[in-house]
Amino acid sequence: MRRVSDTTTHDSPRTQDAILHAFTFRKGMLARLGHDLRLTLQRFTIELDAGRVSARFDLDSWRVDGAMHDGTLSSTTPNATDKREIEATIARDIFDTRTQPEATFEGTLSRTRPGLAHASGMLRLRAACKPIAFDVYFSERARSVFEIAPSQWGIAPYKALGGALKLEDRVKIEVDLTTAVPGVDLTSWQAARCTWQRT
Repeated sequence: MRRVSDTTTHDSPRTQDAILHAFTFRKGMLARLGHDLRLTLQRFTIELDAGRVSARFDLDSWRVDGAMHDGTLSSTTPNATDKREIEATIARDIFDTRTQPEATFEGTLSRTRPGLAHASGMLRLRAACKPIAFDVYFSERARSVFEIAPSQWGIAPYKALGGALKLEDRVKIEVDLTTAVPGVDLTSWQAARCTWQRT
């Protein structure tokens, strides 16, 4: 399979050509003390093989990019120390990566119309396996935006300050992949074989 990696070479696109973001949302009486955050997953693999999709996600590789304000990222908020503490909390308390270090997805793509496909399959997260479905838009890039409710996988919304500050039970996921893969025609993705990998 062709590979899209984080190594810039003559025939490999750059790291930013395989991107997975997550967005969290705060609520509660003291919501103003917290932040809506954007996170980036640093290590993952997505494979496309004739309409079948397999993906593996390293849950210990989430990094906090910063806070979102009216759709704009502030990379200096929270500060570096708080970012590291949030990342440690995500690994330890939310995903328990010592015992459940990885999430996986197995599913299929079905054509909806030119430039649009529908993906459906099973997402395994923290020992629970639940169905998800989302649309994928193909042009110069393959993009998808959808939301999941972590409680469906047994993950309770994170709380602090006695519950006065907590996260909503929804996470927005954005996936953005290059379709400019040497030797692969992703306009005919039903027959394409390709691997995107960020490490």
